[in-house]
Amino acid sequence: MQHQQTLAMQEANPFEAILPSALGKDCGQYKFDQDQHVVHVYLRLPEDVHRGMRVAVHIDRQGIEVVACAQEGMLSNKRIMDTTPTTILTTLSTSTPLTTSSTVVLAGRLYAPVLVEESTWQREGNIIELTLYKVYTRGRYPPNGTLADTFWWSLFEGAGEEARIAEPYPPAVYYSATHCVHMGNAGHVRQLQ
Repeated sequence: MQHQQTLAMQEANPFEAILPSALGKDCGQYKFDQDQHVVHVYLRLPEDVHRGMRVAVHIDRQGIEVVACAQEGMLSNKRIMDTTPTTILTTLSTSTPLTTSSTVVLAGRLYAPVLVEESTWQREGNIIELTLYKVYTRGRYPPNGTLADTFWWSLFEGAGEEARIAEPYPPAVYYSATHCVHMGNAGHVRQLQ
């Protein structure tokens, strides 16, 4: 019976079923999780974006931008390299649009650089899932760095305390974590050898 209730909740609200591990954080409208190679981001779209709007995601080496647009061809091409972390989750009537009918849902400078060509995103209902491949991983550290320096404390550089992992050091599980692939919205994980 308990299992059936859990499955029903996942179907009714798949975003709530995504539970970040000790290697991630639930930041309200988005959640992130990571292993030594990949950062997974799950973004819940506002209800007005979910219904009838197109979504475009721009992934840059240093930043991301998720934009919702009512019409094709109206999406912003602006770069976000120098923006501060920000989450704009408002209705279209109260937001400051990039064009007459688009709005930024999530944008900011990432905690660390990513491999743009490898990184992907997909939309499933009202959830955007981004898979960001880290530039700095096991065996490929930042200058004068170690494996600990590849750990992302937050999704965005300069994030506030509410959006940062609160531990003083990367959790021990980070050092023994194998490369994981998250399977869908239910947060199932498959380990790769």
